[in-house]
Amino acid sequence: MQVISNLISNSIYAMPTGGTLSIAVEDAADPEDGILLTIQDNGVGIAPDDLPKVFDAFFSTRSAVGTGIGLFVAKQFIEGHGGHIEIKSRNEEEDHGTTVYVFLPLHTPYDSLIPSSVF
Repeated sequence: MQVISNLISNSIYAMPTGGTLSIAVEDAADPEDGILLTIQDNGVGIAPDDLPKVFDAFFSTRSAVGTGIGLFVAKQFIEGHGGHIEIKSRNEEEDHGTTVYVFLPLHTPYDSLIPSSVF
């Protein structure tokens, strides 16, 4: 819940004058069974020089709000559950926005820790 909330918040922040935010969840079977969450906005986008740093702890492009740990923590959580996150962005004047792809597997490394009687 925290990961999704953070990604949505980032998208809203990137659209200070309004815009379109799209969220999609779909079944995925490649490379394994799971779900693919896609969060897309037509906000200001991320500069190409900043894009490789967005998952670094304490990296932020915000001057007044934010600690720069949201995407870092999101990535750690997602990868800790066997998933992955990818961000694509463009910030040209006529073509801007960001798309975040999150894959979460149907089965995680933690499944073996939960007794089957719980399900």
